[in-house]
Amino acid sequence: MRQELDVLQVWSVFYQEISEKWWLLLKSIVLPSLILAMLDIFFLSSTDAPPIGVILWVPYLVCVALIAISCHRIILTDKTQAADSWGFYWDADVGRYILALIGTSLLLMLVAIILILPVLFLAFLLALVVGDSMVLTVGLSIAMLAPLSYLMARISIVLPARAVGDKSSFETLIRLSVNNGWRLVLTTVVPIYVMGFAYIPIEQWLGRQDGSGLLLPDYLYFVFTSLVTISLLSCSYRRLLEINQPMAESE
Repeated sequence: MRQELDVLQVWSVFYQEISEKWWLLLKSIVLPSLILAMLDIFFLSSTDAPPIGVILWVPYLVCVALIAISCHRIILTDKTQAADSWGFYWDADVGRYILALIGTSLLLMLVAIILILPVLFLAFLLALVVGDSMVLTVGLSIAMLAPLSYLMARISIVLPARAVGDKSSFETLIRLSVNNGWRLVLTTVVPIYVMGFAYIPIEQWLGRQDGSGLLLPDYLYFVFTSLVTISLLSCSYRRLLEINQPMAESE
């Protein structure tokens, strides 16, 4: 019988890892995050989509991957290469991670489209019957976000695995979270929503409602949320490996 993922234990280990390795983590992502910030400024200020804009998506994707891989490796393997090189390096596993990131992102986009269309149609029909309703809006949002969040949590386990060179099949990695999908949502997806909603009033207070440009608070918010969400995913992945190990040995 599979063990349950202890959510509080994952959070406890996360706190311990962050307390011990915060400088290595910060050192490994601060420069790639700064490049992302500058690329964001370019994309937001650009009025059209010149070829150079398309080309710049390549370094953007690489920086996103390096930030995540660095955090995963520091948490899971204690390697300091990422921090020693200030987050810039390359090896075969980086390429595998980028492919996994693209694949999981496309899968999530496909599922999101499949979910959004019927929900929007249902919302249209209900609006004709009961009119605009906050309860209706919240209910439909939950109906759409819940399964999407569940899928996001389950397939995200592939990413830390690829970051540390785990070449297990997609199916094998997904099976790690069998019967623990909703607990995984609590450790990997819910924090994203909480931090996102918490930042909305801060952003409004700063007068950033037009969405133009990129201020220092946005950069700091990105660095902070990256550290938290990626580290939590790493801790969740390691714990799933631990609770699945007895089953693997018995087989």
